[in-house]
Amino acid sequence: MRLGKTTAWLTEEEFKYMPEYSLSLPTLTTEGKTWKCRRGSKWYVGQYGKAVQVPGTTERQVPITWRKLVVMPPEHAHRV
Repeated sequence: MRLGKTTAWLTEEEFKYMPEYSLSLPTLTTEGKTWKCRRGSKWYVGQYGKAVQVPGTTERQVPITWRKLVVMPPEHAHRV
């Protein structure tokens, strides 16, 4: 998988084996964890970031970065 600022490029095999959470979020919020999510007819990759302290509380929040998912044709997969 190759991650850009707004796009994630996956091979067909990576897409096939990446866990899908289209109706929920992964419960284990490990930094760097990635998953695929379908919204309408489009696919996205979600990725947990580093937990940050919520000011004035003892709580921590884990940010999620969303990227458009692009499955690469097999002839381009070797470039990843």
